[in-house]
Amino acid sequence: MTDGGIDASQVDDLASAADRLYELDADAFVAARDQLVKALRAGSRRELAAEVKALRRPTVIAAELNRVLRASPADREALMAAAGALAEGQHRLLAGEVVDLAALQAAHRAAVATLADRAERHQGEIHAALEAASVDESLHPQLRRATFAQEPTPTRGFDLLAAAGLALPARRPERPPRPATATPGARRLPGTRRAAVEPTAAPAAPAEATGAPADKGAERRPAAPRKLQAVPTAKDLELAERRLAAARASEDKAVERVAEAEARLAEARRHHDETIRRRQAAETALARLDGHQTREL
Repeated sequence: MTDGGIDASQVDDLASAADRLYELDADAFVAARDQLVKALRAGSRRELAAEVKALRRPTVIAAELNRVLRASPADREALMAAAGALAEGQHRLLAGEVVDLAALQAAHRAAVATLADRAERHQGEIHAALEAASVDESLHPQLRRATFAQEPTPTRGFDLLAAAGLALPARRPERPPRPATATPGARRLPGTRRAAVEPTAAPAAPAEATGAPADKGAERRPAAPRKLQAVPTAKDLELAERRLAAARASEDKAVERVAEAEARLAEARRHHDETIRRRQAAETALARLDGHQTREL
């Protein structure tokens, strides 16, 4: 890189161009990109030049996110490994395997926090962006290369198992053995009393053995699998506050962008109207000139 630009001879494809451009500050991005595009066109590499021209300037948060990822490659790889282990654990859990999901979630949160703490500003937004990018496999290439133009935001399906408080499925309790006094395979005949098939002194046999309806209070039903409810910790509350702050910041930026777009639209309309006015004036002047020349002839 020389004079704030990028040597086009060192750019082989779009990925290498993005690697070099997104390591720059957001303020230097546009000038460096346009200079690279010009050099690529001069070298008859117009197709690549068009692709590079389409690269968008990173937002302030995306630029800081790229900086953090590039400054800590070991921590970046640790985050991706923790995210991969969490995703695999969730799939195994859904398949019915025994998985320590809480430990995998804790390792993922710790890896996110380690990187987010390296941010010099916007730590809350960086934390939320790292968390969202690490659980979205489609964003892993950008996460690994640190080439974000827009900071990722958590989706509705983010960490679905954790959000639902799903833990290991409870095992169905084993059925207790039948009393020894019960007659195996005994069934009560219609119109007969229970005592005809069961000794009076014997404990009441299970409803499955006698076929007789049991009292509602004594009826045993298979216990449904239970879900262990996750109890929010202080760290969970802090994370929720960070996500809320990030969401509010995104909303504020969206409002600012709308205002900027409206201002640009108004300026474009003013320029358009001015252009039409000048063209009409020029046409009027040209018509007068033509009329004057005609009279002279």
